[in-house]
Amino acid sequence: IPDKDNVRMKRLKQTILIAVLFLLPAGMKGQAYRIELGLLGGASSYMGDANSSKPLMNEQPTFGLLGRYNLSGNMALKANLLSGGISGSTIGDAGAYLNGEELQFNRRFVDAGVQFELGFYQYGVPGYKAGASSVCPYISAGIGITGYQSDKTRLCANIPFGVGIKAKVMPRLNVGCEW
Repeated sequence: IPDKDNVRMKRLKQTILIAVLFLLPAGMKGQAYRIELGLLGGASSYMGDANSSKPLMNEQPTFGLLGRYNLSGNMALKANLLSGGISGSTIGDAGAYLNGEELQFNRRFVDAGVQFELGFYQYGVPGYKAGASSVCPYISAGIGITGYQSDKTRLCANIPFGVGIKAKVMPRLNVGCEW
């Protein structure tokens, strides 16, 4: 037969543990989240020998996944994986390519990269975080790798850099635009 005092002590400990687990969150101030996951959508285009003057010619859709780890209110590490397309043509433009040779291509690519973002303001929900802005312009730079198929599969390194702006639409929903 179990000792009544031991049973009571065990129940008291369980009750205290349950009360602490339920009351602890009520006494805690909400914690800032560090990880963001999301979707990317946009357009890609080509500039090179087959298009040397029109930056937004032959745009093709680009889609991907984004992960961001917020180091502080104005610094973050961002990783992305995306797929898009590019195309170009020198047909009808005799001086565009070497010896007047005609070139035409349409390629799909996959790109993966990691970038460091530096925001110009402390980014966050203003009512939650003192001094925070719900809109934040930023600059970014990093490293990446791009793969595409031509006569064979090719990989090349890249150095992504850009400027962008992100905004909090709701406390856990952000939208952004980047160039």
